[in-house]
Amino acid sequence: MNAKSQFLFWAGVFLLTALFIFVFRSMLTPFVAGIVIAYLLNPLVERLERRNISRLLATLLILFLFFLIALALLILITPPLYRELVELAENIPSYIDALW
Repeated sequence: MNAKSQFLFWAGVFLLTALFIFVFRSMLTPFVAGIVIAYLLNPLVERLERRNISRLLATLLILFLFFLIALALLILITPPLYRELVELAENIPSYIDALW
């Protein structure tokens, strides 16, 4: 292969990949989030594996703890966020008046 055909091949691969990501971007979000979570939590799994805990059990334990912490944060954040949104909704007319 000469340089020109190799460039055209990789440019086509890049364009097809970009088109695929553009078309399926809304469906890819959960998969990307899952990949990021798995990448970040993998070192913990490997550390537990070195302590003679099976990979399955280590994975289940870490995922359980991860989602437990995420749920706790959600429970802690929801009430203040709700109050802020209610206050924002009540103050929108005054904000619009101030803009005019």
